[in-house]
Amino acid sequence: MIQVNNIEVTVPQYRIDVKRTEDVLEEVLRIYGFNKVALPKKWHISFPVEDGKNEENIQRTTSELFVSQGFNEVLNNSLRKNDLEDDKKASVAILNPLSKELATMRRSLFFGLLETIGYNQNRQQIEQRIFEFGKSYFKANDKYIETRELAFAIAGKVNDQSWQYKTRNLDFFDLKQSCETLMNKLGIKKKLVEGANVDEFFERSYAFAVGKDSLIEFGQVNHAHCKNVGVKTKTFIAIANWDLLIKYSNAKTIFKELPKTFFVRRDFSLILDENVEYASIENEGYKANKKLLKDISLFDVYEGDKLPKGKKSYAVSFTFQDNDTTLQDSTIDPIMEDIRKKLEENLGAELRG
Repeated sequence: MIQVNNIEVTVPQYRIDVKRTEDVLEEVLRIYGFNKVALPKKWHISFPVEDGKNEENIQRTTSELFVSQGFNEVLNNSLRKNDLEDDKKASVAILNPLSKELATMRRSLFFGLLETIGYNQNRQQIEQRIFEFGKSYFKANDKYIETRELAFAIAGKVNDQSWQYKTRNLDFFDLKQSCETLMNKLGIKKKLVEGANVDEFFERSYAFAVGKDSLIEFGQVNHAHCKNVGVKTKTFIAIANWDLLIKYSNAKTIFKELPKTFFVRRDFSLILDENVEYASIENEGYKANKKLLKDISLFDVYEGDKLPKGKKSYAVSFTFQDNDTTLQDSTIDPIMEDIRKKLEENLGAELRG
């Protein structure tokens, strides 16, 4: 029974979707005809404004971002067995554990995600994209420390086999892209650095940092850890310090007028030492010009016998745009020359003929 003004409406039992006054009104309008209802000449619409520093809003935004990329959220037990932890002295032991499988507090979300991937892969779910919010616990200098983390992982193939397109394995760069997307969504200006890999979770790791604070560390999981939990494919995991993400978050919704001009692209084919990383090229490029240089992209890599030993070739594109003025060669050429000099002086780069 639903009360609509002074009318009592009895809803058939099979109409389980009709629960409120609004549901009854919708049914009346549907029968009467929506097209018979006159529309007002003016609409008054308000948009909710959310607090960009509100932790609940930031977590919800982050969750929605991962779900939009095909991730599923998981929730693992914060109690675990202690035989997987390398540094048992740092683990927080339970005084009265129910079993040896639940004897210590987790030091990281890392192993929980890895075990979830192994569990799912052993049940024929090869492609995995998962994320988790949670707390980790450890002991340092006779003090118990609790930290909040966000961790996400990928493994397996991008798509199932199909005649329309080729499949490929998810790799490090897919994970790096997810990390960059998250940082950009939260409005964090970051830099890419070598990861500390203190716990040896990774074969090799990188991190996005702000100043001396490492916000996200990510990389390919150490093969020994994968083998221990039955993971059959290369797996890539990122672990973020949630408190630091909240601290540096500066997410804002900004509306801008679309540019009235076309962008201009210039390319460099560079010969560099094999130990020079692409991130260094980006850093030098943006130092040269931040106003007009909108994007730097790596579109080809070559390492072969046509180059001197210990060298590699990067083909890099530089995209310029002024929102109000059409760019001329006289404006772009000096910037490209400045970039070339910085790459030559700081990275030892040479233009490939």
